[in-house]
Amino acid sequence: MAQLNAWRVQLADSRRAAAAYFVVVLAGLLVALPWVGSNGVAFAGVLIYSFAALLTWPLADAAFARYASQPIVNAPARTRLPWVWCVLGGVTVSIVIGGLGS
Repeated sequence: MAQLNAWRVQLADSRRAAAAYFVVVLAGLLVALPWVGSNGVAFAGVLIYSFAALLTWPLADAAFARYASQPIVNAPARTRLPWVWCVLGGVTVSIVIGGLGS
């Protein structure tokens, strides 16, 4: 569990990982657009981008710290801002794609 938390903290602390997640998911949504339709892409985009919040935001810190044998210092909030922008931007882009296609 400690190793999993260490990887999660490194991921939450990485700007490159946030940017890569945003780009890869957006590319996947754009590729899926002709087959799924704009409403499906919007719905899937909101869910997929919101999934990142579960792994990188403080709620996960509380869950991991509760079952840790030692106190854990996690990534500070200011280093997680790229993930916040990734999730907010991704959800917004997904909703705009859904709105433009309707």
